[in-house]
Amino acid sequence: MKKYDVVVAGAGFGGLASALTLQSMGLSVALIEALDKIGGRAYVENSKGYLFDRGPSIITAPFLIDDIFAMSGINREDYCQFVPVDPFYKVVFHDDTSISHYHSENKFLNEIQNISPEDIEGVKSFFDQADKIFQKGFIELGDKNFSNPFSMLGVAPQLLKLNAIRPVYSMVSRFVKSEKVRQFLSFHPLLIGGNPFRASAVYSLINRLERAYGVYHPIGGMHALATAFHKRFSELGGETFLSSPVETVIKNNNGLFEIITQSKHFECQNLVVNADMHRFVKTVLKGDAYPRKLSRKLNRADLSMSAFLMYFGTNKQWPELCQHTIALGPRYKELLDDIFIKKVEFEDFSVYIHIPTRTDASLAPAGGEVIYALVPVPNLSSKTNWEEYKPIIAQRVRKFLEEKFLPGLNNSIVTESIFTPLDFETTLRSHLGNAFGLEPWLMQSAGFRPSNSSPEIEGLYFAGANTQPGAGLPGVILSARITCRLLAKDIGAQKMPALLAKLPKTFSYVNSI
Repeated sequence: MKKYDVVVAGAGFGGLASALTLQSMGLSVALIEALDKIGGRAYVENSKGYLFDRGPSIITAPFLIDDIFAMSGINREDYCQFVPVDPFYKVVFHDDTSISHYHSENKFLNEIQNISPEDIEGVKSFFDQADKIFQKGFIELGDKNFSNPFSMLGVAPQLLKLNAIRPVYSMVSRFVKSEKVRQFLSFHPLLIGGNPFRASAVYSLINRLERAYGVYHPIGGMHALATAFHKRFSELGGETFLSSPVETVIKNNNGLFEIITQSKHFECQNLVVNADMHRFVKTVLKGDAYPRKLSRKLNRADLSMSAFLMYFGTNKQWPELCQHTIALGPRYKELLDDIFIKKVEFEDFSVYIHIPTRTDASLAPAGGEVIYALVPVPNLSSKTNWEEYKPIIAQRVRKFLEEKFLPGLNNSIVTESIFTPLDFETTLRSHLGNAFGLEPWLMQSAGFRPSNSSPEIEGLYFAGANTQPGAGLPGVILSARITCRLLAKDIGAQKMPALLAKLPKTFSYVNSI
């Protein structure tokens, strides 16, 4: 049984970022992944030459990624190229009116002018408020760990003063009157599995993050970024074990973790869990490695929504569409209630349409298109029979896309793939098929989320969507940064004082805003 300084369980972006960071600091790291490829939710499927990215579809805050590669001694650009996407996305309403979000504030305000000219000044005021929240919630607190809710007491008054505690939709409604503009400025929590009517206004910083630094696409798709992380990790001596789901973790008599898979055993001083937290804590951690208080906390936790995903590889293109389109249905709050509260099936829906071949032709055969359609749906606590519902909703989505956005779609499909909440549960081992971890509402944000470092089990750490700061690619990368800093601090005093010196003390991008 080989001994490592650290074992990282799960090769999603949180695990990849953690593994590369820790290996760069001179620790010996093993990366264990249940699937046959790296990436976790960013898994890639190659079907007849069409590359389907399963998970994240955009990059914001690229400097967070660049920091990790720079720490390893190379430039990210030498491993993975990012290209800007503008407009960032287009939101299309049920009556076919739309708002495109451009990097240029003037171009964006012209879009608002076309929809609701009386809301121009209100939008500017919202931007000012979102900027203040961004400065506090992201720049000052983005990579800070709160060990418990009481550790937030120092910042709570400032967030209260900024009205950052009230729901996003409520905060937006203070500034604008048009329901369409309210929906446009409030939908962002859905990108990380949150309900705009429940998620706190802290998440308005996502809008500011986009405007500050833009939206990007990695050439080769999101899996190309996962591959870049893994390539550099391997170059530095990191070891990876694929198709190796972790079955049991215990602590032995020497206080070391023993990680048991079907074919291998590993031993380590420190364990970083990037797998689904609920499943890992409840079914994998045993004996002295089992965090009882965390387990009880997870019993009470609210999980995020899930997603119904359809992927199309076509022999036809639709160059008039932008890369990211969000089609909102006739109901907004009512639909969100169906998804998050009632957890029922529904006939109408909203859908996010991603066409990465608009920017990156390498993802499809010549003249073809890769299309990714995501419909937010309840997680499996809804009791929906997905074996029966899958063909019903699939037909509705195809019909909607054909009639409203992609004429000729059905006759141009070369290959198709579907991923349901049931697949999230079985393939990705995600509890109740959740797509984004814990639902990001006020009592499950910051210090109310599980800590990146276990206060119960020495040497146990967490990275990814279920810990701090939360879901979304920037959140997951920040979680890895927080986790590695805590781990380095815990072992650096006795073993490697230089560890802490290698981690960035402040964000490298603060002065670029």
